[in-house]
Amino acid sequence: MALIRRRDQHGSEKKDDPARTDTDDNGDDRKPMHTTTTALTAILRPILWALFAVLSMITLGFLLSLFLSKLRSFLIASMLPVVACFWRAVRLDGRSMEQRLLPLTVVSTTVFALLPSFLGSGFAAVCIVAFSLATVPSSAKPSFFLAAGSSTKHQSSDKGSPLPVLYSTLLLVTILLIENFMVWVVSATFEAGQTAATAPPPLQDNGQVMMRMATEGLTKKDVVGLRRLWNVQGALVACLGTSFVLAEVFRKRNLYALGCRAVLTLAMARTIRTVSFLVTVLPSQNKFCYRQHFPYPLPTDWLEWFWVGLLPSKYGGCNDLIISGHATVTSTLACVASSVSDDVVFCIALWTMVVLDYMVEIYEGFHYSVDMWLGMVLVSLLWRVLQPVEGASQSASHSQQPESFETIDVKSNEWLLWKGTVAAYTAVALVPFLQMTILPSWTVNFLIVLYTLCVVGLYLGFARQTQDSTKAALYQHAAQHFLYCLLFMALGVYL
Repeated sequence: MALIRRRDQHGSEKKDDPARTDTDDNGDDRKPMHTTTTALTAILRPILWALFAVLSMITLGFLLSLFLSKLRSFLIASMLPVVACFWRAVRLDGRSMEQRLLPLTVVSTTVFALLPSFLGSGFAAVCIVAFSLATVPSSAKPSFFLAAGSSTKHQSSDKGSPLPVLYSTLLLVTILLIENFMVWVVSATFEAGQTAATAPPPLQDNGQVMMRMATEGLTKKDVVGLRRLWNVQGALVACLGTSFVLAEVFRKRNLYALGCRAVLTLAMARTIRTVSFLVTVLPSQNKFCYRQHFPYPLPTDWLEWFWVGLLPSKYGGCNDLIISGHATVTSTLACVASSVSDDVVFCIALWTMVVLDYMVEIYEGFHYSVDMWLGMVLVSLLWRVLQPVEGASQSASHSQQPESFETIDVKSNEWLLWKGTVAAYTAVALVPFLQMTILPSWTVNFLIVLYTLCVVGLYLGFARQTQDSTKAALYQHAAQHFLYCLLFMALGVYL
């Protein structure tokens, strides 16, 4: 490569590489190009380590199959990430409790996978209520939980404005509702895929071919049973909740900034996904897919046609393949958890479980390998791109003064008010639990919209309380609880 010669202010000659961009002629600082490579390496490192770990576990499974049955061999090999999390959670190496919470969360969700699903949903709902009540503003708690005396101290440290979280959540809900409708549109307009006789053959998926070769001798029930045992989706949702606990209670990160970054990452990924499957239609790997998901023949009444698009596609569509929606959600959750944790072993174990989950998704024919790969890489890139969203909020929170306190008089009916708070928070979390266990699937979209409107109303109430910081804190915390329950319901149903 040719070198450019120039002289510095002392007259000495310097050699510059054209790829080097320290400072331009106007004096503007520019980052060296190697920083781009460093950032890209940081993004792909956990994914590449996870792929290496999966290949190692498959190799170990084949070696163990020389002595054990193939199912038991793959069961032992695939549980190594959970074993690694258990080791990081209980190892006596002087680490604090907050550093053990995320690995412990993964282990506990694997245990709950052995129980009926309604128990896992109920446990998650109880955890949400317990966390919200534990972090409720001091003005809403009776003095029994606080310092003794006729007055208590209310912590009023500012965590930043919740409005960016509200706006990003509204954006995400809007995008998801539009995407849900477009899932129906792309299948309804792809006439060739609506009957088994005219359905085009699926594309060759080398990833699926390799996966089925590796699991030769195992039935589909065996492979799906392994996936249910890992309970990767449940572990990721639980890790999201634990990450919020670490941000709220242990102050490891700014809660609103972390949530805003995650929501915007998912919103951008789902937008790219919707545009992708609309502009290029891939044939489904299941030629009976349309009949299993949508009405046939197509509704002739435009109102009925429109109504079909409003029904939740909780089991996915047929031609909304590239990019995988499942991969965008799970990769976002993995990015949140691995960014909060400073444990390299835990991060590799978590991403390894994510890759294992994708492999079973590919094995079952729900998605092509490229759908899962692009979803994982795209979300990782977007997560890195949106780092300034969190960085700006963290800088603002670090520049604030330490926690300030104001004295609030405790009312005589404080215990009655506390019981009302407990009942209200429990009722808000009960609805998502009922949606995942009892209520029909068509109600979920309406409940999501209802909870979103409640969040908007509470935040508007928060914005109006400019003179009363106590009421503003209560409005803000109630909206936060609604957001947790909204995430619990949406992820629980669609994931």
